[in-house]
Amino acid sequence: MTTKSDPAVTRVTIVLDRADDWHKWLFIRKDTAQKNDLWQYVNPAITAADLPTLTAPTEPQLTDHNGEATSIAHLTAAQQTLYQWEYER
Repeated sequence: MTTKSDPAVTRVTIVLDRADDWHKWLFIRKDTAQKNDLWQYVNPAITAADLPTLTAPTEPQLTDHNGEATSIAHLTAAQQTLYQWEYER
């Protein structure tokens, strides 16, 4: 997976002057959406009725990482790192 700071990322600009340009533009949009698991939500071929329902993610709980933790201080450094990653995603 690429990130915003990944030097391998290439920026492509497509000017929509002709009908054929739309196919190129859609290809780029589709590629980006698929890499981020979003194509099913932005695919113009899917009707609104067929869209999957979005659900809010649940916040991680301290007890997911340590069953007895009541504060972040009760987690090991590795558990804190994992908890922070889950919280920020």
